This record gives sequence, C-alpha cells and structure tokens, in this order.
Amino acid sequence: MVESIAEIMLKEHVIIKSFLRQFEETGDISKSGEMLSRFKWTLEKHFILEEKAIFDVLNRLKGDEISEAFELLRDHQQIMELINNLEEGFEGGLTVNLDRLKEMLEKHLEIEGAFFYPKLDKVLDQQTKTEIIQKAKELIRG
Repeated sequence: MVESIAEIMLKEHVIIKSFLRQFEETGDISKSGEMLSRFKWTLEKHFILEEKAIFDVLNRLKGDEISEAFELLRDHQQIMELINNLEEGFEGGLTVNLDRLKEMLEKHLEIEGAFFYPKLDKVLDQQTKTEIIQKAKELIRG
C-alpha cells in the first residue's frame, strides 16, 4: 500500500508531541534544558520538512492549498518565536509556562492532521503526491 502525505506527517506529529510531553514531565532541572533543546530541534526539523517537501511543491501550484500553506508557515514562525522566548526565559533561570505554546502547537497540528494533509492527499495528482512523499522521506532519513 502506498503511503499518504498524512500518514508520513502524522508520524512526525507523534514524535513532536512525545518530546513536548517529555520536556513538560522532566522533574530534573538539569535535564530540562536538554529536553527543551531536543524538543526545539525536533520541531524545527518538522517545519523544515513541511517547508521543503510540501510548501515548495505547492508554491508551483495554484489554489487554496497555497494560501493554507502560507497560514501554516506563519504559525511556524509564531511557534518558533514562542519557543525562543521560552528558551531565553529558561536559560535565565525563570520558570517557563508552556500553556500558550501547547495551545498554539496543538491547534496547528490539529489543522494539519485533520484538514491540510488529508486535503493534499485528496486534491493533488499522484505525481505531485509522490514527489512530496519522496522529499519527505529523504528529509526524515537525513
């Protein structure tokens, strides 16, 4: 069976949520900084994956998917800004509040998983989907 864009990307969402949960549950302050860095890097890789494997391909197309992709791209920027602020606060010895980040990230991942990826699987031709899937797998492998 051929994988879908949604299947590949939702596996990434599971990893992201796992790292966030691990960071949130870390009771040892000496390990919290490391966990925040791992979470941030995992999320950055996911965003790069989307931006290079999906958005670059969509940029060549016309339609609603392009405007949806740009909205998601704005989310990426806002989420990374929140993480950078949390990281600065954490490194400065402040207690960090993850509520805003968790809220924004959950909303973003929900939109992608419930609407954006399935729509891509439905409306894109097989050649375009195959191109996105191949690029995504290549980026995931590293």
